[in-house]
Amino acid sequence: MSRRTTALAAAVALLALGPSLITGCSYTTENIALRRANQAITDYTQAIAINPNDANAYYMRGISRRDLKDYQGAISDYSKAIEIYPEDAFAYRNRGIAKELVGDLKGACADWKKASSLGVQEAASWVEDQCQ
Repeated sequence: MSRRTTALAAAVALLALGPSLITGCSYTTENIALRRANQAITDYTQAIAINPNDANAYYMRGISRRDLKDYQGAISDYSKAIEIYPEDAFAYRNRGIAKELVGDLKGACADWKKASSLGVQEAASWVEDQCQ
């Protein structure tokens, strides 16, 4: 095999391994999830600009913010969702989780108690386990 053929075969082999090997980029599952969460925040922010009373957009943006470990941002979005739709049991549950993650167990327990009263069974068990 000539040097040219060998070089061409090596280049083709590298292409088969994907762009991450050639460019040094790593497309890990975590990086992809972070990019998706950031894009979701952008999309939900646009939806909120169109309809500021869209409780679901705030709720979903809160989930994306929590995924990015922006717990205060998540709490803010869940709070806005609850302000718009006070019967959203899962917004209370998720806000409680975010509050727990920032060290506000008292606030988390209050939210889980409300979520439990609205029918979220897992929240009831969290109250029993963590809110004495």
